[in-house]
Amino acid sequence: MRKVLLILFSIVFLAIGSGCTGQQGGATTISANPDSNYVKTFKDLELGILYDFKFNLENAKEKWVNVWVERYTDGKKDSNPLVDLSYGMSPRDSLTGHLGFGIINPNSDSTMVFLYAPGVKSHPILLAQPFPKNHPRTWGYSIGDEEVELEPEKTKVLGVYRQSSSKNSIRGYNMKDPEAIKQMIKNDKVVLLLKIKVEDRRKSDETT
Repeated sequence: MRKVLLILFSIVFLAIGSGCTGQQGGATTISANPDSNYVKTFKDLELGILYDFKFNLENAKEKWVNVWVERYTDGKKDSNPLVDLSYGMSPRDSLTGHLGFGIINPNSDSTMVFLYAPGVKSHPILLAQPFPKNHPRTWGYSIGDEEVELEPEKTKVLGVYRQSSSKNSIRGYNMKDPEAIKQMIKNDKVVLLLKIKVEDRRKSDETT
């Protein structure tokens, strides 16, 4: 079963590894892309959950991008990211394409997770600790489909996956509200936070 899923993953995301040159100047931006073909294909194949974003990285030759997923269980943060992706210093001036996070088989003991961005992707990682059964779950974006500027050196939460501590219901929160996210972490059984941070390596070099 796992081998079949990996083959499907390879077919669906064959094009992810090819980033394209950005066509616009200005700030580095990101926006939610829930109606993309990637998301539609993921749903059609019933693979699991996919967060997809439109991502435009300006001054890519001087930037370093960090994308990772934090997991909290009963309010306690894992010592290491669930999955992470780090890349940068591109030979191109700008990069535009898809960035996202996928959860394959979230309801099984063979749950896998992966990340992708323009020109790069991680292989699916099998979770050593699957998600708990019989706990209501929900997920969503922490930004909308309007472009959000990513300020250098600042961390941005892009999406949230969560499971309630109760086995009968799940409380609603505003996933775009940082204070609400703190309450989720405190109250829920499991919370995953998809985060991004863009570093300006030129500024780092100037300060050293």
